[in-house]
Amino acid sequence: MDRYYVVNTNDTYLDGQEKMMFRQNCIFARYGPKDKIDIIEEGDIVFLYKNQVGIITYGIADGDLAIGDYKGHKDEEHLMHVDRFRILKTPITPSEITALSKRLALPRVFYARTVSPLRPELGDALLNLFE
Repeated sequence: MDRYYVVNTNDTYLDGQEKMMFRQNCIFARYGPKDKIDIIEEGDIVFLYKNQVGIITYGIADGDLAIGDYKGHKDEEHLMHVDRFRILKTPITPSEITALSKRLALPRVFYARTVSPLRPELGDALLNLFE
């Protein structure tokens, strides 16, 4: 069974993170929420969520967690590479995600979190929107 996660790009607070994730084909978190990335494993499907826009892309995590320094602070960045980012021409909006979740009788998705696990039924349904 596939495991799915929504990873917030957090561009609202740290401008440029989304572009960096695309350029480096990775997901990352820094400081307080950095450990949230650690639960993602090889083969997990990761949807990138941009605040007030929606899901903008997805890819498959490689499972190799890299912990590094950030701006002189030791071990404050947790990063994982993602294979094959697929960028959407039109994002899946928060309201579309909520409507899909309700239709499947699933709990609400919390987008503001750094990493949010998704129920497999919702992950599968979102993947179908990419095809």
